[in-house]
Amino acid sequence: MANFDDVIAIALKLSGTEVSTSYRTPAIKVQKKLLARLREDGVSLAIRATFEARSALPLLEPETFSIPEHYAKTDMFVIHLPTVKLGELERLVFDAWRIAAPKSLKEKNDG
Repeated sequence: MANFDDVIAIALKLSGTEVSTSYRTPAIKVQKKLLARLREDGVSLAIRATFEARSALPLLEPETFSIPEHYAKTDMFVIHLPTVKLGELERLVFDAWRIAAPKSLKEKNDG
């Protein structure tokens, strides 16, 4: 069972990340660009994602992943934290970071 503290721990291992807020909820940003934010329900995470993840994961695991209508035209989707595997969460946080981080930080993290 994952929670937002796990998201923070994963994200803070990546260059340039910080704990912040977005829409008055706790969030993770990289150089002021949103990676993920805790939703108002306290157990769901809105997170940036690749097209592949957004397309496949809600179909494969609808109890864990979803795309609410207001995220349909964005690169965000929702993870239900209590049902996501920690390894999968790590990969998704890293993918979100790769989407949002500037090239200089990506090179620093890879090197």
